[in-house]
Amino acid sequence: MSALKEAARGSPLVRKLIALAGHVVRRRNHVVFELDLTVPREPTPWAPGERAVEIGPDNIDTVMTPELIEFMGGERVRKSLDGVRRGNRVVLVVDAEGYAGYGHLVINSKEYVRALGEREAVPYVGNFFTAPRARRRGLFEKINNECFIVLQRLGYRRVVAEARPTNDGSVKGSLRVGMRIARHLTGWIVFERLLIQRDALNRRPWQILLR
Repeated sequence: MSALKEAARGSPLVRKLIALAGHVVRRRNHVVFELDLTVPREPTPWAPGERAVEIGPDNIDTVMTPELIEFMGGERVRKSLDGVRRGNRVVLVVDAEGYAGYGHLVINSKEYVRALGEREAVPYVGNFFTAPRARRRGLFEKINNECFIVLQRLGYRRVVAEARPTNDGSVKGSLRVGMRIARHLTGWIVFERLLIQRDALNRRPWQILLR
């Protein structure tokens, strides 16, 4: 491996080949969390000045301003916004200084949750972001809790999430809001379409899925 790294430093061609290989085959290493939504949730403990804005199909075209789109990632978020028009949700946190953070609540993605080891359609939460100025205020946990409350209001009984095991903040934050680790999926993603994985936590057999 050290020889390969040395060659990559000295050869643009080798660097390109290594980058290409990364697009062909990627490692799969994700922890899947789950939460029982039949258990009542406490109201989210918003700090003074903080408030949540739920964005869904009914208000997306009025709430989603160019400034908010830019805050959420610009062009990268437009595909997610199409999902909101079809029934997904975004929980946005606003404080006295403006936009502070957000999280996505995905309801209609059966194929994606199948790749998480789910046999039936179940909502999942993810793509959380906290503005640098608003960090260390527990917004990750607050947004998660608000997402769970929204799902309970919509009648869902269970929710899942995922994170890399090395993402210490996401793992600890998910556990703090009451989620439990359901699976640890390891394997490979080939050409971004073929998923070869197994649940190492529960010692399940290998499976092959199309994404």
